[in-house]
Amino acid sequence: MHICMQNYQSDLILSKSSLTTIISSNIQNLDMADCPGKNFWPELLGANGDAAAAVIERQNPNVNAVVSTNPTPTTRDFRCDRVWVWVNANGVVLRAPRAG
Repeated sequence: MHICMQNYQSDLILSKSSLTTIISSNIQNLDMADCPGKNFWPELLGANGDAAAAVIERQNPNVNAVVSTNPTPTTRDFRCDRVWVWVNANGVVLRAPRAG
């Protein structure tokens, strides 16, 4: 199934899974606003995963930073007390960590 959205400048075609990802991401961003303390660490992109986890837990004691190798199946529920730290095989942070 594809959803077609017309715009005066161009046509945009989104698959159902892409649309679900966009909606899910926007909902998580709204939920993050309700989380206490710092909840996004773009400055840790490219850092060592274990060091990044320590920084995250020091800057927001309400969260548990979980270092995980990308791609690893994880639970999809949103939690203010969890921050996934996605790393590559060398332990380097691949995505900006955020609460969720």
